[in-house]
Amino acid sequence: MIPLAQYLPEFEEQDGTPFAGRRSAAPRPRRQRQPDFEQLMMVASHAFDPDPASAVVPFPLMALPEMDAPEDASEISEAEAGTARSGSSDIDAEPAADTEAGEMLEGSAEIVAGPSHEELLAAAREEARVQARAEAEAEHQLALAEAVRMERERAEADSAAALATARAEWAAAEGERLAGLFDERLDRIESVVRSSLSSVLRPIALAARRRQTVMELAGAVRTLTLDGAALTVRASGPADLLDALAAQLGSGSAMVAFTPDEDRVDVRIECDQTVIETRLAGWRTALEEALA
Repeated sequence: MIPLAQYLPEFEEQDGTPFAGRRSAAPRPRRQRQPDFEQLMMVASHAFDPDPASAVVPFPLMALPEMDAPEDASEISEAEAGTARSGSSDIDAEPAADTEAGEMLEGSAEIVAGPSHEELLAAAREEARVQARAEAEAEHQLALAEAVRMERERAEADSAAALATARAEWAAAEGERLAGLFDERLDRIESVVRSSLSSVLRPIALAARRRQTVMELAGAVRTLTLDGAALTVRASGPADLLDALAAQLGSGSAMVAFTPDEDRVDVRIECDQTVIETRLAGWRTALEEALA
């Protein structure tokens, strides 16, 4: 609201002059409405970009102060009418307000400077360098993993080959050792069996051979005395063999003259020009050689 004092003339309180109407001032021309200023924004141009297809490097924008929206037309008209009737102090304040509005206009119209062409190139180079380094690092990791895998496979193959070679050498050496041990044990077994058979079979074989020899001698003596003619039959040899021969002949032993001889091994029978002699000595020698 405009105070009532602006419509009354100034007067001294003690002059006693009554109130008098004041001639209204001539109407002043209506001031034009101030334009509205919107906030300006900086738009990056591709004119400075060496490669339009490359990515645009963003840069910060400075916020501009917003201006107050103007009042509606009725309030502006009332304010202008009041200002026309106001004193000289209001008239003097208008240039200052205009100056402030001009400064605000100039400040809002100022465009924030963007990055230069060199800065854009440097940023693009840095981005390309980082990307290339990341790709190279990824390729290096893949190559390293592949090399490690191949080295592991080669080491496993070498280890398997070395193990197979060592096992083959060990098997050959162990086979030779076992073969030698088997031959040695076999020789020992043969010696043991031979000695055992010699000690066990020698008496049995000799006894069997002696019995057979005695039976053959008895048959030969019977053949000589078969015709009943008076013949002289003489038998000489070990006493045990002669006793066995006499027992085998039975009653026919009366026609045989027995002559014991311990120095001899075989039994010798003589009848006229016929001589029968056992080969127990040769047979015993052959048996000893076989059992040795």
